[in-house]
Amino acid sequence: MKLAIFVDQFPSRSQTFVINQIVGLLSQGVDITILSLSSKTTNSERELIAIHPELVNRTIFLLNEHGKSSKAKLYTRVMMVVKALFNQERRQRVMKALSLRLGHHGKSLLLASIASRFKHSLQFDVILCHFGYNGIVANKLSQLGVIKGKIATIFHGFDISAKSALEKYNNDYQKLFLQTELILPISDLWKNKLLELGCCEEKICVHRMGVDLNLFQYRKKNDYQLDMLDGVAKNMKLFTVARFSRKKGLEYVIRALKKLPKDIVFHYYLGGFGELEAELKQLVVELKLEDKVTFLGALEQHEVTKHMLAADVFVQPSVTADNGDMEGVPVALMEAMAMGTPVLSTFHSAIPELINHGEHGLLAKERDYKGLAKNIETLYRDKQLVNELTKNARSKIEAMSDVEKLNLELINKLTSISGKT
Repeated sequence: MKLAIFVDQFPSRSQTFVINQIVGLLSQGVDITILSLSSKTTNSERELIAIHPELVNRTIFLLNEHGKSSKAKLYTRVMMVVKALFNQERRQRVMKALSLRLGHHGKSLLLASIASRFKHSLQFDVILCHFGYNGIVANKLSQLGVIKGKIATIFHGFDISAKSALEKYNNDYQKLFLQTELILPISDLWKNKLLELGCCEEKICVHRMGVDLNLFQYRKKNDYQLDMLDGVAKNMKLFTVARFSRKKGLEYVIRALKKLPKDIVFHYYLGGFGELEAELKQLVVELKLEDKVTFLGALEQHEVTKHMLAADVFVQPSVTADNGDMEGVPVALMEAMAMGTPVLSTFHSAIPELINHGEHGLLAKERDYKGLAKNIETLYRDKQLVNELTKNARSKIEAMSDVEKLNLELINKLTSISGKT
């Protein structure tokens, strides 16, 4: 089977689940091409080689735009389209890509600029798109004949929960549901949302994201946690890695720390970056927690693993943002559970499909920082509960989130629509 993975940017540090899936499918012998809806950068080859040596020759950057400003990008698109209109072999396809019926993807010259770059269709058995909005673009490119193949789309979170996304893409989603072959939500929650939006159930199949259990091996806390006194951690190490955005709920962990009893000695390590960084740092100052919170900045995967192993608790306090944006199932939660680090999270999105409260981890209501504080205290004081939670969590990950098993299931699903055997 010749498979294309369609993404908006590749590689993306915030989408490790895409990278893990691609590497896993390559190890299964799948003939993969990555179609990236972005331009090649000076660092692209180095980044691709660091992930997998074959990716340099397996990645096609669909755009070739210079400059970061909107004006610079538009100028590049105009020049490419004008040039293509004088090319007899590409003129007809580019003209079709300018049609008003293609919506903002046509008006912005996005489709036309991509169509202008390829003399012949890019042909695959299946085109697997990550996120609904990329499925839309792939479907339009397929209608134009730029790419050919059956289309499957994975819906993750923002693409099906944010109000702006639903308003912007609703009409295109209806065409995606009707014109393409397979819709793959990552949770039962998103399956039900797709049904509400009008996708027929026969085309929907839940496909979860997972982790490589060979990379995240289980270790009991007493195998490496040496900072103990009478069974209680002297200095509880809490860790979170996330993009600093509203739906991550990071302010509520910080507020929870202020509510902890005085006898609990702790330190919170927060890895990541994003638009709320200054706001979060200011909150730490306001609550006088400067000596209790360390901002680690952006972390590479090996650094995340190191901090997760050293942590007594991994915290993922996800919330529904004001614009409706929600998580899928955070991969970092699965990684922590696989490694034997106890997890605290919230009753948010599909997280309860992964974690049963009191069985695989502890959950609080969204934005309930007092509830988060209570759960932190519980894990600090009850070592027996910690051992039970981590053992159960590993078993849950093995059953539900083993990426190797999930990739084999995905291959079967995609083969079923490709017509290949």
